This record gives sequence, structure tokens and C-alpha cells, in this order.
Amino acid sequence: KIIEKNADINFYFLSVNPIDENIINDNFAKNSRTNNKIEKLNSYFAKLANESMTDNVKYCDSYHNIDFETLDGLHYDTDTDQKIIDYITNNCIDYK
Repeated sequence: KIIEKNADINFYFLSVNPIDENIINDNFAKNSRTNNKIEKLNSYFAKLANESMTDNVKYCDSYHNIDFETLDGLHYDTDTDQKIIDYITNNCIDYK
């Protein structure tokens, strides 16, 4: 409803980005986070954007378009953070 009422504003859904399950599983015995769950959520976001009846919704898939580096399995290093920002800036935002 918010999107439909604000047709003059662009809305962007950024993918949830991958984790390193091996590192997380080594450090957290009860880890329930998986890339499979993330991919399902991302599919849902992409579907919402594709099925939107307006032109002001875009899904930005950084999950599949950037190489990610993490030391703890969950948080990205500075270079990866910059890659995400660059991806959004150069590939997602519509500068009309």
C-alpha cells in the first residue's frame, strides 16, 4: 500500500547477502542461519518486486553479483562493504 500510494518515489529491495556457514557453525553450536534460508527470502523479495504493479520498485541482487569476504562468517570486511555500496550506486539506483 505504501508503494502504491507513493508512485513518485523509487523503492529498492536489496538482497540479504550470504554468510559463511562453515565459520558460523564452528563458532555457534546452535546456528540456524543458512544461505538456503537467505536465498528463499531473496526469492520472495525478487518476486514482490517483479509482481509489483508499479514501475517504482526494484530488486537489487548483490547476493549473486558481488564476491563477499568475512572474517567471522556474518559481518563483511571493509572492502566488501565498499563493493556493496558501489553495486547499489552503480547498478541499482535509478538517477532520473
